[in-house]
Amino acid sequence: MKLTVMLALAASLAGSLAGSGAYAADDYPLYQAGWTPAVFYQEVSACRGFVVAGAISGYVAQAAAQKRTEDSLRTELISIMPAFDVPAASVCFCALNELAKSQLYSDYAAGDVQARMTVVGKRIDASPCAGRLRDTVAGLQSKAAIEAVRLH
Repeated sequence: MKLTVMLALAASLAGSLAGSGAYAADDYPLYQAGWTPAVFYQEVSACRGFVVAGAISGYVAQAAAQKRTEDSLRTELISIMPAFDVPAASVCFCALNELAKSQLYSDYAAGDVQARMTVVGKRIDASPCAGRLRDTVAGLQSKAAIEAVRLH
């Protein structure tokens, strides 16, 4: 993505949020020390990778039972990758948001990636994130919803 597009998006968001007066400082959650925007997004990205990899593994196992060819499976998986990423992004943002509000980043980051993703997984399984995951997955149950995000 070109830097000018990213900067335009950031400026547009900042202008619409800051200039609207719709949000006061008290409207935002209080995050614990060490959680910077960059660190938060890095952890969300790691979570998304774990969630999507797990979803792909489950999909491959089902496809193997159907005797699908490797080429057709590979092509299909790449083309529907956004359908895995939509719920992953939703639930990972939720889980990391809950963690960042309740745990210092230094405590969270003390473990390796696998240990951190175990902590995140517990948040995914808890409220409000479990409901968010269920709702997001439910929104992708129709063929039309999958086609809307499928890569062509």
